Amino acid sequence: MAGKQGKRLTMAEIDRVQQLLAETELAPQAIAYRMGVSASTILSINRRSRIRHYNGRRSRWETGLDAGLEASTSQV
Repeated sequence: MAGKQGKRLTMAEIDRVQQLLAETELAPQAIAYRMGVSASTILSINRRSRIRHYNGRRSRWETGLDAGLEASTSQV
């Protein structure tokens, strides 16, 4: 699939990336391939949206919901 270098993503495309980040186990590179953009674009959307938290790891992440659950259970 050809990339879209220099072209803006539509809001629908950004929403789709956010959905894939939140609801699937796909790696950013796989999402990038599927969407026809670079992996750095996917990671940029993730940073702005704060969906996945990598905590210094590349292969494992927590979602915003996971991080909230850990914080609430550690306060008990």
